[in-house]
Amino acid sequence: MLHLLPVPRRVEVHNGAFFLTPDMCIVLENGCELARTGAKQLQAEILAACGMTVDIRIGKARVGDICLAVETAEPAQGYALAITAEGVSVAGHDGAGLLHGVQTLRQIIRQSGWKLPCMTIADAPDYPVRGFYHDQTRGRIGTIEWLKRLADECRFYKLNQLQL
Repeated sequence: MLHLLPVPRRVEVHNGAFFLTPDMCIVLENGCELARTGAKQLQAEILAACGMTVDIRIGKARVGDICLAVETAEPAQGYALAITAEGVSVAGHDGAGLLHGVQTLRQIIRQSGWKLPCMTIADAPDYPVRGFYHDQTRGRIGTIEWLKRLADECRFYKLNQLQL
């Protein structure tokens, strides 16, 4: 059983699995340069969880690839994630939605390793602004490296504001 935070609106688990392999690629479809940051995070997650390096490329996804694309539609910041035996597809309804979908996929990889369960997820945030407030007035102030890690952690859980 996977634990995804925040809990997606709709999750359907299917039979089968997708296996991460070294010859697959993370593909940015439709010239989706917005996804380069998410693709690099996904690449690092696969390396940490499975010990394999995968390439990032722009173009059309092949069977066995992870495809990242923006498909403009409603709702804002929403995404659709599909894991099948043939590949993985993350379609964001905008740039923010695509990054949220990538974070969900990172959570799945972190818990499942190289064998991802087949499923479809459709999600969008209930609130357009989701944040974390860190009160630094009563203690030591963090270093720049610590603040960057905190910002990455906020992104991992789909928060879009960090207030100090």
